[in-house]
Amino acid sequence: MTSKGYAKTFYLDSKSKNLLDQGKRLFQLKNDSEYIRFLLENAVLFEDPSSKMEELINLKNKQIKELENTKSLINECERRLKIQSKIMPYLEEEKSRAVSILKRKINEKVSYPELERIAKYWSLLCRTDYLDLLALSGLAKN
Repeated sequence: MTSKGYAKTFYLDSKSKNLLDQGKRLFQLKNDSEYIRFLLENAVLFEDPSSKMEELINLKNKQIKELENTKSLINECERRLKIQSKIMPYLEEEKSRAVSILKRKINEKVSYPELERIAKYWSLLCRTDYLDLLALSGLAKN
């Protein structure tokens, strides 16, 4: 190990050695190690900018499509939230109505299967579970 890092030995053919020497002279570097370090630290300078540009444009287009899809999903959620906020008071009113009907039927001593059928019908209108309606009406199946 050298004082600055690990020592590595490379065996190059004469053509590669000439390229290494030309590069050192071109960038006015003292030795092979400085040139190799220069190449590693500046590898981005030697990339083909047109291929990098194409890669970045493709990435940008992909992100634009993802953003448009996300915006579309957000708009759909906002639309559903508006509808839900308009419907909720109606559903709560229907739920109260269903509970009062079930209480009345309980007082009339209607059979459990009949109460269950009524609760299932109203659960569809109220968008709730029929067992919740039965529980709210004071009836719980044993």
